[in-house]
Amino acid sequence: METRANHLIVGSFVLVLLIGLVGFVLWVAGSRSDQSYTQYDIFFAQAITGLRTGDPVSYRGIPVGQISSIRIAPQNPDYILVTADIAESTPIGPNTVATLALQGITGGAYILLDTDDSGALSATGVRAESPSGHRVIPSKASRIDQIIAGAPDLISRAITLLDQANEVFGPENRAMITATLSDLKTVSGAIAQNPERLDKVMADAEATVTAARAAAERFDGMMTKLEGTAGNLDSQLSRTLTELRTTVGNVDQGATQLLTELRGTNRNLNSLIDENRTPINDFTSNGLYELTALLAEARSLVTTLNSLAVQIERDPQRFLLGGQQQGYTPGD
Repeated sequence: METRANHLIVGSFVLVLLIGLVGFVLWVAGSRSDQSYTQYDIFFAQAITGLRTGDPVSYRGIPVGQISSIRIAPQNPDYILVTADIAESTPIGPNTVATLALQGITGGAYILLDTDDSGALSATGVRAESPSGHRVIPSKASRIDQIIAGAPDLISRAITLLDQANEVFGPENRAMITATLSDLKTVSGAIAQNPERLDKVMADAEATVTAARAAAERFDGMMTKLEGTAGNLDSQLSRTLTELRTTVGNVDQGATQLLTELRGTNRNLNSLIDENRTPINDFTSNGLYELTALLAEARSLVTTLNSLAVQIERDPQRFLLGGQQQGYTPGD
């Protein structure tokens, strides 16, 4: 009797559960029938593995429809034609793009609608003419597809990197690294055995740094003095250039004045020549001949005077008395 009662309770519970499930399905179907849907065609150039009829369509994560059919595009076998029923209230515009997305890591695939404002949709989006006359939503490769497409290149680079790493850590390089580590161990052991030498090296290094700091300070002082000297030279050069400009201006002014005076003198000479042109012509025609004769006579006179001077110098008494006078002779 108790077993029959338990079966009755279980059967009642299952019946109520089935009635609730049927009611839920009817409610979902009723809520779906209350909305108006529009069919859109989406062309995919890449594989759509995991996408099936009845999978959802989301607009920025909000469910707005589901996939009604999947087939190969009749005009172009390279494309996969996906027809989706999407609610009319969905804001689908000219920049709306469809991508293939995954529901979690292990979930199924679905179509994600979003707006592409980057301007690259015209260059990368897949478009085609719908054979059924439906509106077309362009598609583009998702990030997952981009990662899968770039995987061969990534693997090739990883292999190259591993080959280079193998070359770096080859037998010869490993031997060199081992020898270097051994040398470092030897050096560290020597330092540990002679801490006094390490202290001396550190003291010498500190003294070197101090000397370098002092030299840097002296260099800074020298540069400061050099800057001061350069400033003084700059001011002196400026004064010299100013004086030179003044001198050049004075010379220019004096040269201009001298040129003006020379021009005036030239005009005066020209006027003087014009006024005395006739006497000058008479002098050049007659006076020069007379002047030549006068010079010849003057030359003859000078020659005579020279001869006379020589005679006077030799015997002035004879020149003055006209001859020698005989003196007194005794006995006459």
